[in-house]
Amino acid sequence: MTDTLDFPRAHLDRILTLEGAHNFRHVAGWRTVDGRTVAPGRLYRASSLHGLTDTDHDILAPLGIAHVVDLRSRAEREAFPSRWTTPPATVWTGAEGSANADLTRMMRLDNVGPSDVRAAMSKVYADFTQDLAEALTGLFSALLTQKAQGAVLIHCAAGKDRTGFVTAMLLRALGVIEDDVRADYLLTNATYDRAFGAFARHHRLAELDAGIPGAARLMLGAHAEYLTSADEALLERWGSFEHYLAAACGLNDTGRARLQGFYLTGA
Repeated sequence: MTDTLDFPRAHLDRILTLEGAHNFRHVAGWRTVDGRTVAPGRLYRASSLHGLTDTDHDILAPLGIAHVVDLRSRAEREAFPSRWTTPPATVWTGAEGSANADLTRMMRLDNVGPSDVRAAMSKVYADFTQDLAEALTGLFSALLTQKAQGAVLIHCAAGKDRTGFVTAMLLRALGVIEDDVRADYLLTNATYDRAFGAFARHHRLAELDAGIPGAARLMLGAHAEYLTSADEALLERWGSFEHYLAAACGLNDTGRARLQGFYLTGA
């Protein structure tokens, strides 16, 4: 699957239009290998929630979000605390290592070009397989404990990289076909313009783009090669997605079957 910017209407309908979060999406309707689909109203993914408005809360309240997996670092959470009028019942935090890559600092170095940015992003994704294993363990434990009682939201800062990897692994645990795993990941690109606006000032994206043409899209866009880097690192060390889920994330075949029973619908 290429890094398309053309999306079916059904995919675009998964995006919730909010004032204070640019990449808030419903994770539902994706197809599995056995003919089922991810059930509606149970799983969501998003960018940072610090800018949520009262109008946004009116939109989100009916979703019944009961558990949040916040993949941001402690520094990110302290600088940009999530804004909830009614906080969810539980919030998981603790994904520290995955935020260590300072790509903006690298871009200020001399003789850095687009290929260096792509390589750096690919390494970040390869590291996710270890950096985010604990987050996946916590997510799977929460999903199994809740048994689909209340919706679950996964988010980070942009809702693209950390959230993208974790959501991809959740979809694989549910048995979603690879085309749909990639489609969910790449759907971030439909929100690129809003992401640029959200990050432009804090990350000086216009300046970065002037020095390295295309750097902003390489950072804020979803690119299939990045997820492929994570997959290659995972398969090299663990041999299969199933073994990774069991050995690194504590989700065995029995747990996967229970998850599928809770979060899939259809045949």
